[in-house]
Amino acid sequence: CASAFKDNASHESESWLVTPQIDLSRAKYPEFSFDHAFNKAEGDFTNECTLLVSTNYAGDVTTCDWTPVEWNKLEDGSLDVPAGISWTFQPTGKLDMSAYVGSKIHIAFRYTTVGGKSGTWEIKNLLLSEPEN
Repeated sequence: CASAFKDNASHESESWLVTPQIDLSRAKYPEFSFDHAFNKAEGDFTNECTLLVSTNYAGDVTTCDWTPVEWNKLEDGSLDVPAGISWTFQPTGKLDMSAYVGSKIHIAFRYTTVGGKSGTWEIKNLLLSEPEN
């Protein structure tokens, strides 16, 4: 759970949650999915909540390269992300991680807010898997 709401006020923040190293050296078609909720948001989900991957993370988020993972899209072309008005968890769907086959990666959840605006982002049920063929 990430939130910058404290003492009855929203605060400027930047928080990171980084996974342990994940070895995709033997992967073929890795997919990542999780459930998330975003509520009490006055801002845009994509400005506050980012999913990133690094192949050179060594313990400091500021000294490595991060690549954003694209969120899935709905049929109308809009992003399939929580609207920011509910505690109901929504699945991400399968996010393609095939660009990292053969690599060792870290996945990061970055939460950023500006003063006066801060939603709460909750994540659970993280799964990195290979589709059954």
